[in-house]
Amino acid sequence: MKVLIVRLSSFGDQIHACPAISDLKTQRPDIEIHWLVQTEFAAVACAHQSVSKVLTVPFNELKRWPSKIKFWLELVRVVSRLKDERYDVVVDIHGVIKSAMMAFLSGGKVRIGYGKAGLAEPVAYWFYHRHFIYKPGMTSVTKLRCFIQWAFNLESFANEPNFGLTKDTDSKIEREPGILFVPFASQISKMLPLESWGFLAKTIRNYYPDLKITLSWGSEDEFAAAKQIACEVNGIISPSEHRFERDKLVNSIASYQLVVGLDTGITQLANALGVPTVMIFKKSAPQLFYTAGSKNSHYLGSANIAPTQAELEKAILKLLRRILILSNDANCSLPSA
Repeated sequence: MKVLIVRLSSFGDQIHACPAISDLKTQRPDIEIHWLVQTEFAAVACAHQSVSKVLTVPFNELKRWPSKIKFWLELVRVVSRLKDERYDVVVDIHGVIKSAMMAFLSGGKVRIGYGKAGLAEPVAYWFYHRHFIYKPGMTSVTKLRCFIQWAFNLESFANEPNFGLTKDTDSKIEREPGILFVPFASQISKMLPLESWGFLAKTIRNYYPDLKITLSWGSEDEFAAAKQIACEVNGIISPSEHRFERDKLVNSIASYQLVVGLDTGITQLANALGVPTVMIFKKSAPQLFYTAGSKNSHYLGSANIAPTQAELEKAILKLLRRILILSNDANCSLPSA
């Protein structure tokens, strides 16, 4: 059987879908799984060990060409590739009109999507043969695992989520002796005041003066802001030497000892890779969007309530102490738990 999973965006949502894909392949190893994703978010699908083929559609670029022949030629090319695969089942776990349209145009024999209550754009309902209805209040990861379990009549899952992101990870990679800060998000409402990161860096360096702290950035504006943060604390932290490119993120993130970041794709990826992670919530509800990937990972904050600076510092110092003791790197004064 050949199955197409449709989840076009975003980066964090791709990661939330990974355990469901792992469940499917574990219980149905006979199934060949393909994944349709927007071009700029393909890194996660490409890294998943259970995905045989990743197909991409450049929707962000297509938006710039709606009146040009280039738009239609590109769309025809993508649809033609999908039809050539002759899918037995197409599962749209995205649930918007553009994903439903791609599921329909793929020519899959059976198309499965959400019921009306689970759709951000209810028109998508009419493109599916079967409809998944879920109970509100599930985490994003659990909802998708239940979706795939229902769609393929799998056994109930009792195990912890397996994100399966090992295909492109170098097993010989060495941990960077330090921390990655992820201070930027596409939604400003998720961000902390920039000075919070400087204060946090100062506190960490008081206990661990040799510990390297790096700031991630993904655009020129973010790079300028990262340099400002570094300047205000006299360079005790520094921006990453290179932009965090999405197609290289898996190996980049896997190298750090600890990632401290906002509720964004980079932090979600670190968590999924089993890197010790502190995820900071300020806007979204962690009860819906957080799933621990490591026993040394946890979250702070809640929906519309950011953690205080004191809470941040206490939690990170406690986690650092545990990590460094376990790695036998605690060669300096350790803060009390």
